[in-house]
This record gives sequence, structure tokens and C-alpha cells, in this order.
Amino acid sequence: MTERKIGLVAQWRQRKETRRRTREQAERTSLAQSLYTDILKVQTDPIKTAITSPGIGSTFFPLPDGSVKEVHIASVDAFAFTSAKKKFIARGFNEDDLQNGVMIITQASRPDMSYAYTYGPSAAGEGEQSFVYVSGTGRVITRDNTSNDPEKYHELDRLDPFYLEAVSRVASLSQIPYHIREAFGTYAEFKHALGPADTIGLDTGASGPSAPWKPFLASEYLITFVDGYRADGTLNASYIDEGRSVVNTLANIQRIHSAMQ
Repeated sequence: MTERKIGLVAQWRQRKETRRRTREQAERTSLAQSLYTDILKVQTDPIKTAITSPGIGSTFFPLPDGSVKEVHIASVDAFAFTSAKKKFIARGFNEDDLQNGVMIITQASRPDMSYAYTYGPSAAGEGEQSFVYVSGTGRVITRDNTSNDPEKYHELDRLDPFYLEAVSRVASLSQIPYHIREAFGTYAEFKHALGPADTIGLDTGASGPSAPWKPFLASEYLITFVDGYRADGTLNASYIDEGRSVVNTLANIQRIHSAMQ
């Protein structure tokens, strides 16, 4: 092969590589923008949802009288003690239910949406209004309010629509950091692919009803959810792995109960 042909082949390969890199960059930018658009929809939705860790958080439903219904979702492990297994089997769950994860869903009335901006997600407390336990198998157990026995529970056929909507919203929001991590590795790489964009409320920002809604409530907001770092800067890999298990439980609950509606 002559020197000229060698040069032409090298140029062709370089142009091909440039086109490949340009195409890959365009694909990464498109994916970053799509994920960013999903987040913006959460921020601008009048029904507000925020999570404090993967699969755990609240949805705030504005009501016609100006008040707000908060539906809070948490892993039952946060409320369990060493006797939890026997306790939940006595309430109506079986071994399979427990192995598939159990969530507690509580409901509380809030005066208005400013409460959500000020205090964020908070468990209503079992005695405040109503609550249910729901397994990743779909089984729903709640306390029998007609009995004076605080440990008398019964099974429900399906989730209340407000509860199912909150499960769907918290589950969907919790998936976003995992999508970012899988596609870009780190939050910094996601922002690089995204390009210039307003990320107030995602990695910085003021509080209050006039400020952008903050859907990811951790020490460093969305960065913590994607990168898995503690406040002191050390890596907390279990935060991501354990969180995925909780999110998977929610996804199963959503799938099973959506089919019942």
C-alpha cells in the first residue's frame, strides 16, 4: 500500500471514530435530557412527591378545601424490633410475605402544601389516622379499628387508590437515581452529559413554596442518591444496594395492585 493510501485509510478511520464518538455523545445527551425531563415533571406536578432514601418518602395530595393528604411510605424494617417476625406473622403475614419485603403506608392530614415544603416527608404515626402494611407479594394487612385489641388485624382485598398512587409515584421517583447511575456512573457525569440546565432543587437551592420543589431529600440531594456518599464524603455502597431491594418491593406492590384496579 502506498503512503498516500495509508494516509487516506488513517483519515477514514479517524472520521469514522469521530462520528462514533459524536453519535455516542448525542445518545448520552438525549438520555440525560430525558431523565432531567422526568425530574422536572415531578418538580412542577401539583401533587408533590419526595423521597428521603430509595423507596421511602411521601406523596402530598392537594384537596379541594386547600388542605393536603400526605401518604407516607417506609420499609417496615425502620419500625421493627427483634420480635418483628413473630409479630407480623401473628398479624396475618406468612414467611413468603416477609421474604418479599413489607412496607408500612401511613396517612395524615396537613394544613396546606407549605407544610410539605417546610417539613418534607414524615410518617403519620400509627395512631394519627390510618395505616396499612403491604408485602411485596401484594398482601395488605391493617388494624381492626372495630376492636379494642390493638393487635387485632385483618386482610384487605386491595390498596386504597391514594395509597396505590403514592406507591407508584415514590417507586418511579426512586428509579431515577438508579437509571442515572447505570447510564452515567456518577452524578457529575450525568450533569456533564446534560449540559447547561437549571438544577436548583436537585443539588442546591432554597426552601419554601416559591422555590423549586426538592424531590430528593438527602444530605447532598440527588448526588447522594446517585453516588451513594454519606455526609462526611465516604462511600456508602449499602445505601444503593439495600435501597434497590426496597424499590423492587414497591415495584411489585405497584404491579400487583394496579392489575386489581
